[in-house]
Amino acid sequence: MGRYFDESLAGFADLVAQPEPSPAAGSVAAAGVALAAALATKAARLSSRQVPEAAAVAEDLERRRVTAGELADEDARSYGAVLDAIRREGRDSAASRTAWEEAARVPLTIVEVGSAVADHAVRLARDGNPNLRGDAYTALRLAQAAVDAAAQLVAINVAEAGLDPVVSDRASALAERVAALT
Repeated sequence: MGRYFDESLAGFADLVAQPEPSPAAGSVAAAGVALAAALATKAARLSSRQVPEAAAVAEDLERRRVTAGELADEDARSYGAVLDAIRREGRDSAASRTAWEEAARVPLTIVEVGSAVADHAVRLARDGNPNLRGDAYTALRLAQAAVDAAAQLVAINVAEAGLDPVVSDRASALAERVAALT
């Protein structure tokens, strides 16, 4: 699922707190999506009476949880590649631009995965097992926060590299849609 997810929660928090470039915001946003997906998976698994396709929803959420865990590592690697390219070839080089493009793609993927998790969570909060509504609602709020944070990272990376803003526009549009879910 990803190296960071082999850590305990305390171990991951310790890594984030270190004075190193990564793991940082993108990895934390991905972890937020993974936790939201895990909580929504629980709600789905215990909502089979209320939501006929609950098993399929739980399966989709589980896949997204695994993907989010992998994205936590991928974000750290992609940002490390940016720093390496800048050190080797300079801030305005083709290599650094390519690295920035990848560094923008990873949080965009976090936004996309988190958006799907939020969609499931809002449905489970509304229609799922009433005893798990708090879990589904918490999953929704975690996903919303992670999506918003990741969309901001996309915008920062796009601006930093002078990339076409279509990528950050997509991330912003998804984040706005997810923020409106209740």
